Amino acid sequence: CDESEGIYVADVTKPETLVTAMAGAGALVVATSSVPVCDPKCHFHEGAEPVDVDWHGANNQLAAFARSTVDDLGQVVLVSSMGTTDPGEPLNSLDNILFYKLNFEAALMASTLPFTIVKPCGLTDDAPAQAQLITGHNDDIAVTPPAVARADGARVVV
Repeated sequence: CDESEGIYVADVTKPETLVTAMAGAGALVVATSSVPVCDPKCHFHEGAEPVDVDWHGANNQLAAFARSTVDDLGQVVLVSSMGTTDPGEPLNSLDNILFYKLNFEAALMASTLPFTIVKPCGLTDDAPAQAQLITGHNDDIAVTPPAVARADGARVVV
C-alpha cells in the first residue's frame, strides 16, 4: 500500500506531513486521539500528549484540509468524546484530554467549514449492529454504562 493507492503516512503533529495526504481531499474525518500508556501509572509519550494530538494535531489536520486543492470543501466529521462538557469528568485527570478535545470542537464550530461532531463513549470491540444506538446532548445520556461498538461508531461517522 502506498500513495498510488491513496494510502498516506503522516504525523498529525507535523503539519508538513499532511499536505500531500490532503491534496484533493473533498471531506475529512478527524478520528485521531492521544493514547495513554498505563504501566501501572497512566501517562503519555513525550510529543503525544493531548495538547500535541487532540489540540495541535487536530488543528493541523483542519488547516491542511482547508488549504487542500478542492474548491468546494465538504464535510468535516470530528470523532471527539463524551464528557467534554463536564469539567469534573475523571478522564480529564489524564493531562486534560477532554479539555483539548472540547477546545478543538469549538475551533471546528468557529471555522467556515461544514461539520459534524460525533461524541461516542465507552467504545467496545463488540459485534456491530447488535445494540440500539442511543443519542444524548451535552453529556446527559441516560444509559449505564454508556457504550457503543467501535464498528457502530464508524457506521455513524461515514
